[in-house]
Amino acid sequence: MADGKMRHGGISDRLRGAVSVYKLCKKMGLVFKINFVHPFELNDYLVPNMYDWYISPKEIVYDRRKSSPVVRSTGLSERMWKIQEKRMAAKVKKHKMQYHIYTNACFAESEFHDLFAELFKPSFKLQSLIDENLKNLGGDYISISYRFQQALGDFKDSPSKILKEKDASILIKKCLDACSYIHEIAPFHKKILITSDSARFINEVRCFSYVYIIPGDIAHMDYDSGTDAALKTFLDLFLISKAQKAYNVVSKEMYNGGFAMRGAMIGGIEYEVIRI
Repeated sequence: MADGKMRHGGISDRLRGAVSVYKLCKKMGLVFKINFVHPFELNDYLVPNMYDWYISPKEIVYDRRKSSPVVRSTGLSERMWKIQEKRMAAKVKKHKMQYHIYTNACFAESEFHDLFAELFKPSFKLQSLIDENLKNLGGDYISISYRFQQALGDFKDSPSKILKEKDASILIKKCLDACSYIHEIAPFHKKILITSDSARFINEVRCFSYVYIIPGDIAHMDYDSGTDAALKTFLDLFLISKAQKAYNVVSKEMYNGGFAMRGAMIGGIEYEVIRI
């Protein structure tokens, strides 16, 4: 469930939760559906592939005698994944008609690539834009992702520190140096796809002739539903998945998010964190 009744996290949280619940449903012989309608409908961007997960609003039962909400967040350790799966399984053994699961659980990580492919493929609109951007990239490329949250003061996200201007400038310089370094160690790649949650940094990194940036709005889907940032988010994710390798640049001021890693898992490509 991603229906706006609580904060669901970003796209990485939502997708890993959906895939984890799908794994559990396959294991327990339960029918699996996705009600992802906030702040947009998922099937505008992802549609069923080998398994039909679509459910219409009329099919959702809110009578508490027949349905039950299950809310589970998850820790990042493998030990917590196993505990989370057991606890969720115990919740859905009470034989109600429906269980409405709100979660960012990640206990399907080892199977994520295959399970994601069973569930999803890009919509026609998204696939057309993927193809267009791949043509523009013109061949092999790598990706580098930067997740600043609110550090540079130009992105609405969960409460996090906004840096003073001097410190922000220093961080941007370090991030640009990281881009240059990665380009040097992978010089055979013609282009580097850059993804970031900071429009300010995106404008700065354009100084490199070899970078490629997908145009569009940038926003966190839990905090800004007023833009069509979802389209760019999914484009970034799938173009990361088609890179030769995905890098994630992090520092003590930045957030080591799961977006780039999730894209790498979708594509089954190598992933590396660069700490600066």
